Parts: sequence; structure tokens; C-alpha cells
Amino acid sequence: MSKPMFLGVIVACVLVGGLLAGCGGASGSSDLVVAKVGNTPITEFTLNHWTATFVRGDFYSANSSKAPVGLATDPPDYAACVKASKTLEPISSSGKPTRSAAQLEHRCQVLYKLVRAEALSYLISSLWAVGMSAEIGKHVSDQDVQRYLGGYIKREYKTQQAFATYLANRGWSIADMHYIVKRNLLSQQLAPALRHRAAALGGGERAYGEAYIESISKWTHKTRCRAGYVVARCKGYKAEPAKTGSGEASPAVILEEIATGR
Repeated sequence: MSKPMFLGVIVACVLVGGLLAGCGGASGSSDLVVAKVGNTPITEFTLNHWTATFVRGDFYSANSSKAPVGLATDPPDYAACVKASKTLEPISSSGKPTRSAAQLEHRCQVLYKLVRAEALSYLISSLWAVGMSAEIGKHVSDQDVQRYLGGYIKREYKTQQAFATYLANRGWSIADMHYIVKRNLLSQQLAPALRHRAAALGGGERAYGEAYIESISKWTHKTRCRAGYVVARCKGYKAEPAKTGSGEASPAVILEEIATGR
């Protein structure tokens, strides 16, 4: 799935202790914990929020227009997704939609499943960045986030209004953007520590790869996921055998199909 610049490089609406209690709203104490990195939980509330956030953002990337209401729901509402998809479906020469309601619902289910896995992987990697940064005595304050974001807005968008339009088109909140920026700033601090570890292993490209694998293995071991929510960064994850000829499409392809009515 293609992500804008901020998603490519990890965190803010909440940080250590409250880090994933829920961006965009408050989470109840009874909210289901779907994963933990160490003792820090990721709740279903937070996962639903970021799944919907990814869908809205990627739809805009595919079509340069806002996602129709209902395409990204929290929690998933396939009837709403089907209704939203119908508004973009082309009409055949017979006057009927090219896809049936059952076909549209299946596509909504596949989309949600794939994007949810991506969102959970993103949230886990965010907590990894927090933990890794803490290990080397690094942190990112809210003031650091504000300062970086202020410079970025001035440089890339010139005005606050232009930036607000950018967020609105993607269905993102300022809290979402703060989360993304803080995540990225934390991640950027980790590269020197990785290079330092690679030097201790003998230096060179191979040592850097060994240092990277060592770090991933360590944090994967600390990451526990509830059954039904296991993704590649979770302890105990087992890759499914590759499918031949009938693999599922990527979220980006599905969203482009919906956006263009293909």
C-alpha cells in the first residue's frame, strides 16, 4: 500500500503509558486488547481507528478525491461499505451495476482484512520505535513534534489553510498527523544506534543486516498478539504458504478499483 511521506519512515496523540489508548477518541477500560509490545497494549478501538484512517488516505491517493462516507467504518460495517461502493460502480448497458451486492461485500471484507493487518503492523512498529529509542536514551517531546510540523507546513504547504485541506481530503485529524510525525522522528533517531551495533559486529553491509535482524528478532519476541490478529511482527507468527495464481489483491489495487469503478 502506498503511503505518503510521513508514513514511510513512527508517535503522538498519546505516548508511553497512553501511547495507543486511542487516537481520535477515548477508549473505554473494557476495550479489547488485540496486541501488546512488552506491557503496552494496542486496543481494538485504536486498530479500528487506524484501519479507517489508512483506507481514507489511500483512497484519496488512488483517486485524488475524498473516500465516500461509509467506505471506511469504525468498527467495520460492510453494509455501509457496500452502499458507498455502489455510488462509484459503473452501470452496464442493461442499466444494472456491473457488480452484485454480494461481490461488493466480498471486496469490502477483503479490503478490511488486508488494511487491518497493515494498520496493526504500523502500530506495532510505532511501539517498537518508542522502546528502541528509550533503550538509547532518546525521546521526542510534543514541542519537538510541533516545531517539526510547523516547519514542514511552512515549507510544503505555505499556509495553515492549505495544510488543513490536505488533512480534510484524506479524512485525517491533526492528532493523526502528530502521531505520524512523532513516529517518524523517533525512527530517525534509531539509524545511528543500528550503525553502532553493526560496527561492533565487524562493520560492513553484512554486519548491518545482522544488526537489523537481531533488533527485529528481539522486538518480535516482545510482541504478543491475540488469535485472529496475528501479523508478521507478532511472536509466534507463521507465514502462510504462497498462493499460486489466485493470490489476493493488495489494498492499493482494491481501492483503485473502487475509486475508478473498474
